[in-house]
Amino acid sequence: MDKSELQLFDPVRPRRDSREYLQRILERIDKVVDAEIEKSKELMTIIYASFESEDIDEEDIQDLVEKIVEFYDETNNSQVNVKYDAALIDSVRKYAKSISAAISDIQVAQKIENRLDCLVMFSQDPIRKVERLTQLLSKVDADVDTVKKEMEVRRAKLGGSATGNNSSEKYSDEKQIVYEIRNILSGMEVR
Repeated sequence: MDKSELQLFDPVRPRRDSREYLQRILERIDKVVDAEIEKSKELMTIIYASFESEDIDEEDIQDLVEKIVEFYDETNNSQVNVKYDAALIDSVRKYAKSISAAISDIQVAQKIENRLDCLVMFSQDPIRKVERLTQLLSKVDADVDTVKKEMEVRRAKLGGSATGNNSSEKYSDEKQIVYEIRNILSGMEVR
């Protein structure tokens, strides 16, 4: 329907109300589509950074979840205090297929030029499905930072530095004594 037709005065009230309602909807479409695209770009940036690829399928998500589980198992064995969110991990594992489909839908929607078609692509709410994965990725990133800080503290307590530069300096006095003793022993004659 042409915008000029929507502006015409209609003496029949129900028809006029319908036109006004349609006009309000059409005015909001651009704002809604822009908001959906902006939100999807934020989420997809997080996902692309974690997968280092734009081609993400169910198997990629399952592999990532397994690596995350291994990370948490290793931190547990190392007695680093990070919380394993089993419900979130299981949710991502369980819905990996729908998450990968949602990622594909978002990629298609971001490329569509027609605003109404784009809105239809977002109507199945792929953003909500993808938010599970981004929530897990954000939690893992925060936990990785926590583990790094904990490891730096542990290294400092053991006398090493966080960067590892101190390892050769740590035993420099002992190395000097051993070197001097070797020189003395090499100078002695065996009879």
